[in-house]
Amino acid sequence: MRSDFRLIIATNRNLAEEVIKNRFRQDLFYRINVFPIEVPPLRSRKENIPLLAYHFPKMHSERLKKPVDKIAKSTMEQLISYSWPGNIRKLENLIERGVILSNDSFFRMSELHPNKSIFNDPEKALPSHEECERSLILQTLELTRGKINGKGGAADLLQINRTTFYYRMKKLGIKKTASNVRLFSD
Repeated sequence: MRSDFRLIIATNRNLAEEVIKNRFRQDLFYRINVFPIEVPPLRSRKENIPLLAYHFPKMHSERLKKPVDKIAKSTMEQLISYSWPGNIRKLENLIERGVILSNDSFFRMSELHPNKSIFNDPEKALPSHEECERSLILQTLELTRGKINGKGGAADLLQINRTTFYYRMKKLGIKKTASNVRLFSD
């Protein structure tokens, strides 16, 4: 059977670096890397924010049958000054939520969170995957009093292989020490 198709692949990682680090197959990389198109993150394309910020309310207001087609100037300034760690998807979701909550034809940030802006401290929004994993491993080590192997060990509690547990500890720079393995008083 023959087919004629185009394959489009998107990633937020540098696959050439992943190949060098043996985290991505080299043969697959050379098959898919025929015509790469690099799209910089939204924070590097601030001039696109107003265009997108005017497009998304129109799109969602039509779908939701709500006449939201204007953006307050102060809101646009907030949108442009934000670093957008979630890229365009985060911007679109934020605007869709604003359209849903809007009471008139203006999209305003104040309607999303009346008491605070989501942009106050973007660095403290959510911990990263590695921070969560690190915290979980440290808490589990403390809970098991440093026991990793066997029944009731940290690897057993997290339902992962002990070698995987050791690998994750090494990757996250966690060493089993007395400071991260406090003994509970019985």
